[in-house]
Amino acid sequence: MTTSAALGRRGPSARGGSPDTLLTLLALAATFALSVASVTLRPEGAPVAAWWPAAGVSALVVALSPVRRWALLAAALVGLSFAANLVGDRPPGLALMFGVTNTAESLAVALLLGAHRRRPVLASFEDLGRLFLAAAGGAAVAGLLAGLAVELFGTGSLLVVARTVMATHGASVLIVVPLGLLMAGRLTEGGPARVASFEVLVQSLAAAATFGVVFGATHEYPIAFLPLPLLAWAAARFPARVACGQMLAAGVAVTVLSDLGRGPFGDLSGPATTLAALQQSYLVILVLVTLPLAIATSQRAAALRVVVGERERYRRGIRESLIGMVLLRHTDGDLVVVELNDAAADLLGSSDAELVERPWTRGLAASQRALLRSAVGSLEAGHSPTWESELWLDTSPPRCVRLGLSVVPDAAEGRLVVAQLVDLTAARTSQAELTHERDVTRAVLDSVGSLVVVLDAGGGVLQVNAATESSTGARATSLVGAPATAALVCPDSAAAFEAALAACLAGETGAVHELLWRGRSARREVLTTLALLRHDTGAPLVVMTGLDVTDQRHTAHQLQTVLDATSGAIIVGTDAAGLITFFNRGAQESLGWSAEEVVGRMTKLALHDPEEVAGHARRLGVAPTFEVFTALAQQPDPPELDWTLIRKDGGRLTVSLTVNLLRDASGAVTGVVGVAQDVTERRRSEQALEIALEHERQAVSRLSELDRIKTDFVASISHELRTPMTSVLGFTQVLDSEAAGPLSEEQHALLGRVDRNGRRLLRLIENLLDLSRIESGAISMARERLDVHRVVISAMEACSELVRARSIELVHDLDTPPAEVVGDFDQLERAVMNLVGNAVKFTPDGGHVTLTVTTVGSEAVIEVSDDGIGIDQADLPRVWDRFYRSASASDAAIEGTGLGLSIVRSIVEAHGGRVDLDSAPRAGTTVRLVLPLACSPSEHGATPQAGRPSATSRPTLSTK
Repeated sequence: MTTSAALGRRGPSARGGSPDTLLTLLALAATFALSVASVTLRPEGAPVAAWWPAAGVSALVVALSPVRRWALLAAALVGLSFAANLVGDRPPGLALMFGVTNTAESLAVALLLGAHRRRPVLASFEDLGRLFLAAAGGAAVAGLLAGLAVELFGTGSLLVVARTVMATHGASVLIVVPLGLLMAGRLTEGGPARVASFEVLVQSLAAAATFGVVFGATHEYPIAFLPLPLLAWAAARFPARVACGQMLAAGVAVTVLSDLGRGPFGDLSGPATTLAALQQSYLVILVLVTLPLAIATSQRAAALRVVVGERERYRRGIRESLIGMVLLRHTDGDLVVVELNDAAADLLGSSDAELVERPWTRGLAASQRALLRSAVGSLEAGHSPTWESELWLDTSPPRCVRLGLSVVPDAAEGRLVVAQLVDLTAARTSQAELTHERDVTRAVLDSVGSLVVVLDAGGGVLQVNAATESSTGARATSLVGAPATAALVCPDSAAAFEAALAACLAGETGAVHELLWRGRSARREVLTTLALLRHDTGAPLVVMTGLDVTDQRHTAHQLQTVLDATSGAIIVGTDAAGLITFFNRGAQESLGWSAEEVVGRMTKLALHDPEEVAGHARRLGVAPTFEVFTALAQQPDPPELDWTLIRKDGGRLTVSLTVNLLRDASGAVTGVVGVAQDVTERRRSEQALEIALEHERQAVSRLSELDRIKTDFVASISHELRTPMTSVLGFTQVLDSEAAGPLSEEQHALLGRVDRNGRRLLRLIENLLDLSRIESGAISMARERLDVHRVVISAMEACSELVRARSIELVHDLDTPPAEVVGDFDQLERAVMNLVGNAVKFTPDGGHVTLTVTTVGSEAVIEVSDDGIGIDQADLPRVWDRFYRSASASDAAIEGTGLGLSIVRSIVEAHGGRVDLDSAPRAGTTVRLVLPLACSPSEHGATPQAGRPSATSRPTLSTK
């Protein structure tokens, strides 16, 4: 009944506002529509309708409206009911009487509900009783007036009509009005707990199915009671508005289905009015079974919420208390923590999670826990209402608390023990500090190294500290009570002491007096200050503090002697303003000034070149004053810089100067000290060395340029030589083929020599070109994944004719897993061919050349070894030089250009590898090419090897 609920939305007070006009009109329209439907669908020949839901709606509209509108609503209801009865073909007089009857019923229900005094609600059994009374009273008014109307107009019997109208109108009020009151939002109800939507769905479907089975067909069995448990289920488990909504739906279903001849009441014989009264009485029974249970459930839920709310407020008060509060449950001799607030958790030095639902042992010693158990037992026995004690908690840091215990009832726990913890730590700590203040003061005086003496206004000693006893060699008992001039101050300083005491008593304090005090074995030089205090009685007291500087001055004199003896270093000290305070013998000898001329008379800036000081000031971002030196000294690691010092005669010295700060005992800067070494001659030598190094760098640069020019020249000349040599070799082949005419054997032999030497010269030119391109980076290296086994096999095939011509046994071990590298197949093949060619050339006929391929870690190793003439140790460092030929090669008249190994190394290094060589005279030579293995197919942009067999399908070769 959303419309009815909306009617209940009033202004700020229960009776001070007005219903929304639109919603009121909608409710009146619903009343008219329901009235028309009831009159039109009444049983044939019946004087009144078998059901009248408009009675409940109109009564709800009046009850929820302000009293000042009742007259207007009454007129509207009379008119609407009159019109509805006219639509139902009733005589105008009877229609008007029925309009008055329906309106009178609505007003009677509203009055009996107390709507003229307050807004009606449905929150208790008292409200429920008032509802039943209003329904019965309204039904009685409607029945009586309706019976009189039909009796007056002769359309029916008074008793029969009265009985029928009372049943139909009473049922309508009992079904519609409760739901409207609940939906008006004035009842604080919601069931005993949160109910799952699934349960509501299951119950609703079960109720609908049961009503459908009972009233959807004609039965011979008395099963009209079956829906009652399901409505009771809704009343006991769900909010009251859900149960009332289901009652309304049940009322509509029962009435409609019964009128259609279905259900227990559909096939009963008898007058229509009697059957209608029976149907509506059944609906009244549904209300009487369901509504009281729903109200009881709502009241129980409301009461439970009140109890829970009170408990929560109590618990909230504990949680928000500034005093430590702990709720305890006394269980089996233990006090279990139920809840505690933040203040208590802080005092106990723990968190809620570590304490709640655990025995309270935190911070309590065993004896304290026993004391608490005894106190709780006494409280529970009723011996006393409260218990209180002060104790120290064993926490970190320890806390002193005043602990109070009391027992309180609790709805959920039965009885709880409330512990209040008031933090007394600060108070007790302050008390302890005050108690020990004099002892602490005495201990402080005795621990300081200064001499402290308390005097009266006449200069008599009242108190001395341990340092004074140690310095004077006298006990405090012999000093206290004696005049200071007799017990402490030497006669030579007595007058100065008397003057200082008089000035202090006159209010002049802060001055430092240098006095001679009596010592254990000799007089002591003491810097003395006097301060004026007032006793609690107002009597003046003088605190005399002395700093014994006898030993310090002796040490300073010794240090001065040592520094003066250091003539190799220039040491200059200043005060905080830059005025020179120390000038050692080394400074005097190096700069020409005496100490008397500079100490207290000159500043450190006077010894330095002004332009040099200004340059350092700009670099440091400071003014070109003494601040330059303090800024240098304040750096984390003061640098050692070259400075120019100016001698007395105007000469200049270059010195290496380090500046450090001087600080007093409090850390305040009192000056700087600079230590310098004369580096004039050293800097001159370093400058000469720099000039020589620059000349050498220029020479190296010129040599590099010459080497580049030579390389370019060789490359250019090689290009120019290769073209004519190609022509020479071509024409030699033409002549040798006798294309120009027949040749003799001798001519063929001569042409063969020309061809061999020409090809030898062409190879030299090609080597020069390749080496030049590799060194200049002009050669383009392919980047492909390849198996070094293929490289070695291809190189051996290319050298097979040379090997057979020399009867060399070529041994190879290539039965190893593939070793893939990234590089240029042709260039690597050429490197291996050069090594094999060298091995064959330097191995006597019938010798052995061995090739192996292995992998070591992430590297592939190609090894070429022979048992030839070898290389002398003296030649090994130069075998990689271009055009270099070892002495053994020259002695054996072995042909060669001296470029082979140089080309090999250039090719291998271009592939990111290296070349190793081992050799000894007449012991053969071993050369190893070491190349990095390819890590993945995409390494360095490598592409698969094209046009050559894969590593897994490489052929084998045996050459002898």
